[in-house]
Amino acid sequence: MNIANRNKGRIVKQGEFFYLEKDYNNFHDLLKEEDLLINKIEDNNFIYLDNTVSLCKNPHYKLDKLYRKKTNKLNYKNTFKLMHTGF
Repeated sequence: MNIANRNKGRIVKQGEFFYLEKDYNNFHDLLKEEDLLINKIEDNNFIYLDNTVSLCKNPHYKLDKLYRKKTNKLNYKNTFKLMHTGF
């Protein structure tokens, strides 16, 4: 179930866990923002459990090429596994 789609990523709930997914164009940006996102997660009443990095297809690749933007065929996806602490 897609709960929120914001500039910090997409939050999805599966069972008792929440997953924060964020796509990046390059690996450097992913590494640079990873610690900031973990701090933001903990500030918003979530417990950070784990995260995985994977490659995924860029859904906007053909449009970016059409408009002659610098783009990649693949994006990096960082998925954080979270648990909500409640209020």
